[in-house]
Amino acid sequence: MRIAIALLSASLAWGQLSSIPTVTSASDLSAGTLPAARLPAHTGDVTSPAGSAVTTVAFVGGATAAAVATASTAAPVVGSVSVTGQTTALGATTFYTSTVAGTYRMCVAAWLTTTGTGGNMGIYSLADSGNGLTPAASILGNNVNMASITGNSGGCVVLRLGTAKNLQYQTVFNAVTGSPVYNLDVTVEKLK
Repeated sequence: MRIAIALLSASLAWGQLSSIPTVTSASDLSAGTLPAARLPAHTGDVTSPAGSAVTTVAFVGGATAAAVATASTAAPVVGSVSVTGQTTALGATTFYTSTVAGTYRMCVAAWLTTTGTGGNMGIYSLADSGNGLTPAASILGNNVNMASITGNSGGCVVLRLGTAKNLQYQTVFNAVTGSPVYNLDVTVEKLK
């Protein structure tokens, strides 16, 4: 027995590991890492050849991996305006003219920097649907309470515009008293 241990020690010392068993099957593994040479081939959206740990992603959610890698998750902002220090209602103001027909999202945020003593302000979008400018179906957000420094409003509306059609915003004062001052941010994104 001592001779066998001495021979095995001598083999290990000389770097001759041929006497140590190697993994020949995945069923021989009870723990550890499966050698890459033993990996199976993968097919489908993620592929790899047999015996390789390198995978290739072909599709993600039906789109090519290359398209997903370069795609932006946000709709592109195609127009915006910021109005600061405003003390009166704003009439219909064009801030974007479409270059292509499509679906757009217009978002507005308004907030007071100085309160008045009463009343409120409504915010409206107007879009040229092809028959001239008409008010959009919805008011953007709630009316701004002009007597409250925390009064603010915001919201979005989705609109369909033709080519070369105007998009406008408008604020309307309702029984506003005092001297309120407000800011307004308006953006439009091209959705489709």
